[in-house]
Amino acid sequence: MASYLLLGDLHLTDKAPSSCTDSYCDDLFDLLGQVNALVREHEAIAVVIAGDVFHNKAPSRTSHRVVRRFIRWC
Repeated sequence: MASYLLLGDLHLTDKAPSSCTDSYCDDLFDLLGQVNALVREHEAIAVVIAGDVFHNKAPSRTSHRVVRRFIRWC
């Protein structure tokens, strides 16, 4: 049976929102590493991302570092 993994709003950003810890971005990427483990464990054929990947709506406000890190995760 085919399985899919659904992720909600990631809101990746360099600068943590005021209500979050300074390790916000690293913590999210740690969770994405756990997603990779689930994909392998359940042999998921796709990961569907529903919602916002990046926190800032303006592309120029998202650092290249975060974008590259996300692309490497993909």
